[in-house]
Amino acid sequence: MCEPVRSSRFPYLALRLQTRSRDETIEALVDTGFDGHVTVPLTVLRNGIPADGHLRWTLADGSTLFAPFYLGTAQIGALPRFPVTITALGTSPS
Repeated sequence: MCEPVRSSRFPYLALRLQTRSRDETIEALVDTGFDGHVTVPLTVLRNGIPADGHLRWTLADGSTLFAPFYLGTAQIGALPRFPVTITALGTSPS
């Protein structure tokens, strides 16, 4: 049985992300209504390696944009890693 995951800064929790060239632990906002895996500011992923592609996003105001994404894994606490699509978008991790 895994240890419980606790956050000292609700609604954020520590999230370990790994891509081809980065292994980074960030504080991520838990958004239960968000279905786009993980978003992070571009500065978290800027590593000189090209993105795996671009995804089209429709924002709350109805505008659309294309944002780079990276394929990787995430890990929460001692739980096993799981595959995620990490999109560089916005100013705070979610």
